[in-house]
Amino acid sequence: MATPTCTEPAPTTVGVRTEFQRHVDGLLVRIGAGDAEAFAALYDLTSSRVFGVCRRLIRDVAEAEDVAQEAYLEIWGKAGSFDPGRGAGTGWIMAIAHHRAVDRVRSTEGARRRDTAWTRNAYRRPGDDTPERILAATEVEEIRAAIGRLSEVRQQALVYAFFTDHTYAQASSMLGIPLGTFKSRVRDAVRALRTLLAATS
Repeated sequence: MATPTCTEPAPTTVGVRTEFQRHVDGLLVRIGAGDAEAFAALYDLTSSRVFGVCRRLIRDVAEAEDVAQEAYLEIWGKAGSFDPGRGAGTGWIMAIAHHRAVDRVRSTEGARRRDTAWTRNAYRRPGDDTPERILAATEVEEIRAAIGRLSEVRQQALVYAFFTDHTYAQASSMLGIPLGTFKSRVRDAVRALRTLLAATS
């Protein structure tokens, strides 16, 4: 996503909207009436700030760009409800971007928790606490030593599965492999680690 330099000048009078803010207000009113040219102008003026809001909450640049684009789709769809009398358009835009970013963070965290629960349930044997020992990391040195004895592929799978905030889908994408392949690698790595930890018990 292109991130043009924002040309907003610094406010000159406290409590009074700047010329830039009034211009944004006018563009939003035109967008509400279906003016595509006004939307393009608004994007050029505000995209760097919108992306900045998303980037502060979302670590992944590409994902932050996606969320910024989603914010603009919402802006286009809701511009008809914007009322300059209730507040400046710049604040209205940034609130939409912030809400979108927060929603994405919550969604990603929820997916990560589901992946973690899936791992616990999928790889547990009766009486086996390997997933919990990995996730809780209460025996850090023992676990590090055992992981260090695994193959590079297995180590990589465990690191992405248990020691990062990435979901399985994100991890598989970053590694350039299908999601099913990544899950198989994690399963294989957990089994190998289970064997090593059992030998040290």
